[in-house]
Amino acid sequence: MEIIKRNKTAQRTAFTKAYTKLESVLINENADAEEIDMCLHLLKQKTNSLELTHNNYLDALTDETEFKTEFNIIEEYREKALRIELKSKRVLENIKSKQNNNEGSNSGNNSHLADCENPYKAITPRLPEVELYKFGGELKDWLTFLESV
Repeated sequence: MEIIKRNKTAQRTAFTKAYTKLESVLINENADAEEIDMCLHLLKQKTNSLELTHNNYLDALTDETEFKTEFNIIEEYREKALRIELKSKRVLENIKSKQNNNEGSNSGNNSHLADCENPYKAITPRLPEVELYKFGGELKDWLTFLESV
């Protein structure tokens, strides 16, 4: 049992290091797809080995309360792995779409939009609100409106 516990601790440490590395790469705005893919592949390997260790550890547990608490901790690790995997796949898709936009665009404006995280955010200026008046049918209201134009 002690050997399984030491193995579990080592596997969790390795998983946390791989998770932190991938998270730091995803935060970096200049990250390339190869580095993200490499870190993601490493995290998947660590997750698989940690899953085997967790299963062995759960099989060795006999106390019900200890089993439940350990199972909840294991579920947190699974959720962390799944969340970061989905996030990295989303970032990889964004990088690939930006590369496709950069290759397909010939004008400078399109390449500027492709560099932005959200291209609509880059081209939406703040404009003043225009107040429109309803015409009630009175001729004198129409004449004042016509004179102001």
